[in-house]
Amino acid sequence: YYFFGGVIALLVAIGEFILGNSFSIVMFGVYGGWFLTYGATLTPFFNAIAAYNPKDPSTAASNPAFLASLGTTL
Repeated sequence: YYFFGGVIALLVAIGEFILGNSFSIVMFGVYGGWFLTYGATLTPFFNAIAAYNPKDPSTAASNPAFLASLGTTL
């Protein structure tokens, strides 16, 4: 379910492109892309969190480096 918001925002950006609204294209496109990457970071299938603690991936989400990088993007 993480990706629905990003996919819908990108679809809206395509619709705004058809209408010719350049500001809306940028806003919905950037937000949609950000939401897709945020969803991929939190999805266990992509295993993005394990890069912060490869020896014990179960504790990687509480690693200060991961929390700092996640907080920077939020």
